Amino acid sequence: MLNRLRNYLRSLFRNQSTHINIDSSIYDNLVLFLQVSMHDLIKFESKLLSKALDDVANDFQLGYQILNYNFDGIKNNKPSQIILIPPKYELWPYLFLAIKFVSVGIEVNFLYFGWAKNIIKLLEKHKKSKEYESLRFFDVEEFTLSQGRGTLTLNFSESINGIYANIPTFSTVVVSKHADIDFALAYILNHAFSFAGLKNSNIKRVILDKECEQTFLDKLSNRIQFGIDTNLSQITSQIFIDKMQQSILEAISDGAELFFGTPEFIAKSYPQNLILNKITPNMSIFQKKIYGPLLMILATDFEISQLEMVLKKQPSKGIIVFGDEQQVGAFLPRNTELYYVYRYPHQQLKRHNIIFENPALEYVFESLGW
Repeated sequence: MLNRLRNYLRSLFRNQSTHINIDSSIYDNLVLFLQVSMHDLIKFESKLLSKALDDVANDFQLGYQILNYNFDGIKNNKPSQIILIPPKYELWPYLFLAIKFVSVGIEVNFLYFGWAKNIIKLLEKHKKSKEYESLRFFDVEEFTLSQGRGTLTLNFSESINGIYANIPTFSTVVVSKHADIDFALAYILNHAFSFAGLKNSNIKRVILDKECEQTFLDKLSNRIQFGIDTNLSQITSQIFIDKMQQSILEAISDGAELFFGTPEFIAKSYPQNLILNKITPNMSIFQKKIYGPLLMILATDFEISQLEMVLKKQPSKGIIVFGDEQQVGAFLPRNTELYYVYRYPHQQLKRHNIIFENPALEYVFESLGW
């Protein structure tokens, strides 16, 4: 049976058709189907989004980690129903999160974006067993919000159709002089450029303590000499590329320095990863949500009023902080809408990997006591 399904899927996805037809009697167990067909689904999404195979595979692996996450704490604060909206171009981790919720007795309305329509159609055919009855799929553009008592909305995307985004993105980091700079750099570069910088979870801004600015830049320069991973995901919209290039050139004309990359050579297929230094809080590129393989560096004095001004100018509600929580926390503005998570090596040993690598999930799980 397994070989039959594997062979069928290979022929199906090799076809690269957007019209998917498959014998629904093969599997009614959605998780088993996902396990067997993972490689073909990865190839299919890669084709749909021009997304690197490795980027899709990483999303899948994160999904399996979520499926194995210990949700014992959910018993104390379990909603009867969850409306779950994933980030626009991140499907698998949130699908597995939905399956995890269903497994602990929660009804889930999973809202998907148009690009994933044919993947969802395929999954619908393989959730026929009783354990998946409470998992329902809806096109986000067609869903009508009607929240009853006990309904929890988790919107990791933009506000849409009257459903407000309520999970902060974490696209800005703060690096203090107390940080392990090598550790911070590894984390930042690992989260900056995946899927051509088009994920909500990509890091865009680095706010440096001036006292560690030179050390940070020297270490970054050394890492670049050994090579930054090449962007293997495509950006197919020329309009998007033109806007991105315009924002970068505008920042350079306002005084930003090109630390790495050449914006003149942004191509339609594989745009180069870029790093801009000497960003200021008043630059438009710092203040607006921006996507694409771009990382911005701003250095400032770590004084509470100065940091408050800088953080107010940027759009990310979630802030990743590198450095000792007690020492850095004294300089971070409080009583704001900002949410801080701290990252340092010793903490990594104490945290589940999915929490440590994904601060948005940390926000959800910890704020709800899971």
